Formats: sequence, structure tokens, C-alpha cells
Amino acid sequence: MLARYFMLSVLAERVLSFVLPHQEILTSSSAEKDPNAILSALRHAQIIPDVLNTFSPLLSITANWSSTAKTQLGNTLPPSALTHPPDLYADKVASAYLPSDITFVLALTDPDAPSRDNPKWSQVCHWLGSLKGDSIKELVDYKPPAPPEGTGKHRYVIVVMVPANGTTEELDLEVPGERRHWGYQGERSGVREFGVRNGLKVIAANFIYAQNDKQ
Repeated sequence: MLARYFMLSVLAERVLSFVLPHQEILTSSSAEKDPNAILSALRHAQIIPDVLNTFSPLLSITANWSSTAKTQLGNTLPPSALTHPPDLYADKVASAYLPSDITFVLALTDPDAPSRDNPKWSQVCHWLGSLKGDSIKELVDYKPPAPPEGTGKHRYVIVVMVPANGTTEELDLEVPGERRHWGYQGERSGVREFGVRNGLKVIAANFIYAQNDKQ
């Protein structure tokens, strides 16, 4: 259940933290707290524009699968380390105001299915949920990254979105009809289309690479 992995904590220096109870809070690296460095890494990996349009980072998001496996703006992790949902942590990197009762929408997507050179199944929705106060909804259950043999490195992108109009009202989110293409039409359809259809804007992103041991 998503509730095992997400808990909201509003702190003076931190907008939100998704953590297991009593677990130590992780801190982002200095690069991951620099909005320009975040955007530079996303562009270098072509996540902008393959997955996202350019945006203004308000948070630094870190996905932590274990003490030795977490997102670091493009590090490579083995699929064996990604078998369970990660804990998510966020640090504030901009002064923009986010209401404490706004809905955060969290996604994990793979734009390189079945491979980066042949993304005919892209994007694949690996995880989708929302968080508002103490109310947690898992919209698409966690599917562990499992790149097929011989398909090279896949990019797995963690994205945080909020309502573009700043509303704190309950959201009636359109759940993707299927994982491939997030249920939409067209190659590389996915989280971007989901955001547009649901009136959301991106405020944070991070990513890893993972590949099958057999290449």
C-alpha cells in the first residue's frame, strides 16, 4: 500500500517529506538543490524534452530505495535494488508558496520502453499516486523497473506535480487507462499528457538509469 511509503511532514526548512515513520530524513546533494543544475541534468539526459517541458523547480525530490540506492540526477542503479516502492523526500529550492493542503501528484515513468532507440511503448507508467494532507491515494500501483535484455539503459523519471491553478480543492484525477503510453495515443505519450489533462504543473523531477545485466 502507498501509505506504507508516504507520510507528509511540513517543516520550517522543508516543504514536504515522504518517509517511513521514524526513518532518518535524507538530504539532497548540493547539485540537486540548485534549480539550474536540476534543469541542466534533465536536459543533458534529454528528459527535457522527451518526458517533460521545461519548468521551474520548486522542490528537490529524492527517491530512496535503500541507504545505497537513491536518485542522484542520473546515477545508474541495478533493477535488483528497485523491487519495492521508494521513500520520497523533498527539499525546498525556491521561495514560491505552496499551500500545506495542496495535492501533490507523484509519478514514476519510463520513456525508453522497450529501448531508447525503439521507444514504441513509451512511456510506461511505473507508479502514480496523490497526497493531500493525510489522504493518500495510489492511482497506479508500483511496477518495479525491469528493462528487457539487450535494451541498454532506461531512464526512470520521478516527477512531482501540483494543480497549476493553485487550488486546494479535492482533485478528480483521470487515472491512466493502461501503463503503456499511459493509456494515450502516440509514441512517448505519458506524464506530460497526464499533467495537461488534469490541470497539473511539474514542480520537481529526478531520475536514474537502470539496465538488464544481460546486454
